[in-house]
Amino acid sequence: MKHNCVQKKESGFTLVEAIIYVALFVLLSSLLVDSIVVLSKGYNDVRVNRDLLDSESVAVERMTRDIRGASSWVSGSASVFGTSPGKLTIKNPDSTTEVFQLVSGAVQLTDSTGYVSNLTGSQVSVNSLTFANISTTNGSAIKIDMSISSLRYSPSKTITISDTVVLRGSY
Repeated sequence: MKHNCVQKKESGFTLVEAIIYVALFVLLSSLLVDSIVVLSKGYNDVRVNRDLLDSESVAVERMTRDIRGASSWVSGSASVFGTSPGKLTIKNPDSTTEVFQLVSGAVQLTDSTGYVSNLTGSQVSVNSLTFANISTTNGSAIKIDMSISSLRYSPSKTITISDTVVLRGSY
């Protein structure tokens, strides 16, 4: 009698195959997580830049437009030049006034009726706002210097803006 010694082959993975598959899975997972972290950081940087540029452009464009159309700036304690926080009070051709000043980290505009509006967004803080008076025999100009930081993430990003505006009504 002859016995057939046929061994049944077990189906499944060997230990070496399992280790290789796990290593590939770990490698691909780490690449995926790394990519997500890089994309998230890039997205956060874009949001911070957008916050800063939006607030900067709204505040500076509004101040520039209103100063350009003003007939004069109001002297005395109504305007504070050369120091931060600065304050600028302008007189418009229709005899109304507007006040630009730094209050609690925001650039505020107060009009003749007493209406107050923030010109900068809630995700930024204005660190400094300085006005300088430039007077010549031909007219007047106001120089604006502003430093603005993001509140969204740490460490915060800061930008500095300078602009000089001629009062058209002054010449």
